[in-house]
Amino acid sequence: MGNGFFNPNLQLLLVRRIRLNAREWASPNLAAPYWRWYWNAQPGAAVVLAGRETPLRPDQFMLIPPDTPFCGRVTGLPHHLYCHFLADPPYDAAPPAVYVFPARPLGLDLARRLAALKDEPATLRERSLLALTLVHGALTQVPEAVLTSPPDDPHILRVLRNLQDRSAWPVSNEAMARVAGMSTNAFSRLFRMRTGLTPQAYHTRKRIEHACLELHGGWLSIEEIAQRAGFRDRYHFSRVFKRQRGLGPAAFRRQSGGGREDALV
Repeated sequence: MGNGFFNPNLQLLLVRRIRLNAREWASPNLAAPYWRWYWNAQPGAAVVLAGRETPLRPDQFMLIPPDTPFCGRVTGLPHHLYCHFLADPPYDAAPPAVYVFPARPLGLDLARRLAALKDEPATLRERSLLALTLVHGALTQVPEAVLTSPPDDPHILRVLRNLQDRSAWPVSNEAMARVAGMSTNAFSRLFRMRTGLTPQAYHTRKRIEHACLELHGGWLSIEEIAQRAGFRDRYHFSRVFKRQRGLGPAAFRRQSGGGREDALV
């Protein structure tokens, strides 16, 4: 056995327990740019993807990749424990799916402990560690065959790293090409070949994804988020956001938070 290890970097966005009802899952499309881990202590809810309904059961955990266009169905009032989190490549680009797997005794014990914790500063460390343990374990259920490697072309990698500097948003194709050390036309062709998107389509998608995360956090106004994502005003931002996500930023903010009962992280 070698000495190397694979350590995917995970970032918890939210860990919460609510009493689920139809209002929280009223949207026909709950897609968002982060992973979801679910466990319901009682039956009475299901996830629907492409017409196929998958129930949430007390003896199973559920994992949903980013940008999976699912909706929810609720027939009771089950307790719903869930985590929203981000994962580094290759887990950042998993295709839409619903993964269901058995909740082993150890996992169930961890989930019950997490659900029982109160939202208090003294329990923050334990809440975070329990949630990270559960979502790390869940990622082992994602088939390796569906994961894709990020682009490895050095020209493209330089541009992708440069695009992480949000202070420069928006970035033109000409500016990206200069970072890549290529002509604009040659760069645009290479970028689309390596990523499947034009440079501006990719850049816009990343700006909207970043905005989704800031809307999820709930602290900044929509005007501030629009400015930070490089849009000229809230109205331009809202039009692009709705075209990309299927709903406006205010609706996404309401949808992504769900209920406010027992927010654990």
